[in-house]
Amino acid sequence: MYSLDNGAEIQAVLKELSGQSTVPNVFVNGKHIGGSDTTTQAFSNGSLSRMVIDGQMRRDPFDPAHKYDYDLVVLGGGSGGLACAKVCTYISGDGTRSG
Repeated sequence: MYSLDNGAEIQAVLKELSGQSTVPNVFVNGKHIGGSDTTTQAFSNGSLSRMVIDGQMRRDPFDPAHKYDYDLVVLGGGSGGLACAKVCTYISGDGTRSG
């Protein structure tokens, strides 16, 4: 977990990237999928797992165009961020991280 002093700058960049000014912001395979409600719904209907697995199957880690080192990222804290992070642990199966 990181604490950053430039939170306002980070919020501005997140809004520019995602169009969303609230947190959490959830990204799967480099693509913004939404916030807490969207992530929880995607987990419940199985689409979150499919997005992660589909991205893993299509990605070539040796391709120089591959620009990220993660499958899923939850940015933001509070109850929504915690709920998203908790849901995402069920995808990895290890209970501590999302991939």
